[in-house]
This record gives sequence, structure tokens and C-alpha cells, in this order.
Amino acid sequence: MPVLSLGVLGAVPSLVIAWRRGTRADWVTALAFGFAMVGWWFQAALTPVDTEGWQAGLDFLLLAVSTAGAAVHCLTVKQQAAESR
Repeated sequence: MPVLSLGVLGAVPSLVIAWRRGTRADWVTALAFGFAMVGWWFQAALTPVDTEGWQAGLDFLLLAVSTAGAAVHCLTVKQQAAESR
């Protein structure tokens, strides 16, 4: 979901993991991805289309965390669950 939605729904899988497992680390991770997702929404809404410099870098960083970071988190959790069986 994070990759298909380009980070717009990046926190959703982490929230589902946190809801199901309920550990503090899962909730902190879901909260971090939620903040990154909301930050990216504001950054995308408030910056001009042809942005350069630090604003473009921040936009890319937030998009990368929301997309790739959330996807890697989900794959890591899934892999850990498979190894613990």
C-alpha cells in the first residue's frame, strides 16, 4: 500500500501492525510514519510546484520515508513473523 499510493497511505500498514501486535515499538513506528505522512501532505500542499533547494530536498525525504520506509517496515515485520514460526 505505501508504494502503490506513493506514500499517501504509508502509515496505514504500520497502524494495522501496531493494532494487531500492540507493542510499544510498533505504536512508536506507526506514529513516526504518521507524522512523516502528514508532514509530506503539508509540504506538498504549501510549496510551489517548481521548488528547488532545501524545500525540494525535504519533500523528497518525506516522500521517501512515507513510501520506502513504510514498505521496508512492513516487509521486515512480515519476515520476523515468518522466522519466529
